[in-house]
Amino acid sequence: MHEVIDGGVWIDHRSWRCTMFRRHGSKPTLALWMLVALADIAILVAAVGFVTVLLTAAGAMIVAGAAAGVWQLQRRTGSQALRRRA
Repeated sequence: MHEVIDGGVWIDHRSWRCTMFRRHGSKPTLALWMLVALADIAILVAAVGFVTVLLTAAGAMIVAGAAAGVWQLQRRTGSQALRRRA
């Protein structure tokens, strides 16, 4: 009774355009999962407390910054270090 048109829009027997039909794997799926992740973070903050989450996030950023700094120092070769000193 309905005709599927490209893009997930279908027209029913009354010639109404219905846009509630969406193919699997479309882009809004990512946005919905981001909203789920945001809700999970909000539930976690409500459960353990704002200060605990803030301290944990700050600690994770410090560890990530230290790891990035070590990685940058290990990437430099001896010739690059000598060139920068000159």
